[in-house]
Amino acid sequence: MERVEVLAYVDSDDPALPDYKRMFEALAEVGVELRRFTALVGPPKSVSLSWNDLAASSTGDVLMMANDDQVYVQSGWDNRLDQEIAKFPDDVYCMWFEDGINGEKHCAFPIVSRRWYETLGYFTPGVFEFIANDTWIMDVAKRVERLHFISDVTVEHRHFSVGKSELDETYLRHRSGENRERIARDMLILDRTWPVRQRDADRLAAIIRSSSDNPVETGDAR
Repeated sequence: MERVEVLAYVDSDDPALPDYKRMFEALAEVGVELRRFTALVGPPKSVSLSWNDLAASSTGDVLMMANDDQVYVQSGWDNRLDQEIAKFPDDVYCMWFEDGINGEKHCAFPIVSRRWYETLGYFTPGVFEFIANDTWIMDVAKRVERLHFISDVTVEHRHFSVGKSELDETYLRHRSGENRERIARDMLILDRTWPVRQRDADRLAAIIRSSSDNPVETGDAR
């Protein structure tokens, strides 16, 4: 796990911010077997923007969307991911693990390559107030036929809607009252921005075509 970095965005006005800082400091002292374990503290903003901040700070070759209600159930998930990534030498893919809720129907937590990120210039589109970031990425990948579900690795999504976590203040803040209007606005944005996703799919398709026209020769190194 020494090649894995974990980045978290924490709102600067979060009342638990001191606790988060102490947690990260304590983990740094005992030494976690991770390449990097860092909290980015900044002004409150949508996850569509904060995920992009995290992506900009990342250094890995693979970007994985995550939430604080996910649990990596199985060991060796990174090795399985390596095996699946190797099937796409052009580095154009959108993968996801079994989450115990959506299965192959929806990639709630997309996994894309750094090449994907750098080609499009974003990880998440930055236009949504709350939802549809994963749907955006999935739609782009669908347009270039690069959706890839990894069924034999479970990263459990302990969502309140299936009774695996409490309906806490954070959940309520995003799903009640006026915030329901935010969801409606996000869905309207998603519907209206399909030409942007097609443009971005065309950029990725160009990489696929270029790689297909110029295949890399394989063989024993000498």
